[in-house]
Amino acid sequence: MLDQICRMGELARSLGLRVNAGHDLDTANLPLLVRRLHPDEVSIGHAIISDAIMSGLGGVTRQFLDALARD
Repeated sequence: MLDQICRMGELARSLGLRVNAGHDLDTANLPLLVRRLHPDEVSIGHAIISDAIMSGLGGVTRQFLDALARD
């Protein structure tokens, strides 16, 4: 599935479009998607706020930043 998403991203860019990603992104799948797709923008607000209800916004924001910093 990720290969198909990446191919569609390449097609979109070849047509002069920007590539955005969202819905169902979390600390587990976001890093791989960002590395492979290189989106212009990601929408992770729903995931952050949902997790923040239980864990607090500062901690959840740090988890997302840490996930993106990992190789």
